[in-house]
Amino acid sequence: MEMALVLPICIALVMNFIAIMLVVQVKAEVTAATSLAAQSAVSAPVDSVNSCNYASDSFFSTLFNTNAGAGGCPASTSPGIAVTRTPTAQDQARGFANAAVTLTCVDAGPGNYFTGVGYPPPAATTGGTGPPITCTSVVSMDFANTPLGFAVPWKPTITVTALVFPSAVRQSCPTAAC
Repeated sequence: MEMALVLPICIALVMNFIAIMLVVQVKAEVTAATSLAAQSAVSAPVDSVNSCNYASDSFFSTLFNTNAGAGGCPASTSPGIAVTRTPTAQDQARGFANAAVTLTCVDAGPGNYFTGVGYPPPAATTGGTGPPITCTSVVSMDFANTPLGFAVPWKPTITVTALVFPSAVRQSCPTAAC
């Protein structure tokens, strides 16, 4: 009788501890992917559509081991980066919710790194750094499609922000030919 009461509670506790470990692991992966995406976004020259492509490819390749289905990069430069990917069935089996995984990168100004308007700011022309680029990613997890689903009722959302300063070389030389 006592075993019938205690065993389900113990199993539920163990399942929740495993879920916590998975969330911590995914948090580390999302942090690495967001930081890499931020660095990739500023590795392209100022006013380059490649900023979005570099950031998107590095983020989704790091997080999902593939960048298939990422998309979202505009054909021309835009004032920031906003890309989204809906997790596949394989991603959902790893615990990613059927919600969009997003990456957004914005320039704090003055000037805009992604469009080149007003860039570089005056401080950058004297060898200083320009305003930072902030990249934020949001990833939702849902254990309903995993073996943990019957014992883990919560659905964590992980938000990570990375801050990066564009290099002085890219600020003073906005073309890839420099």
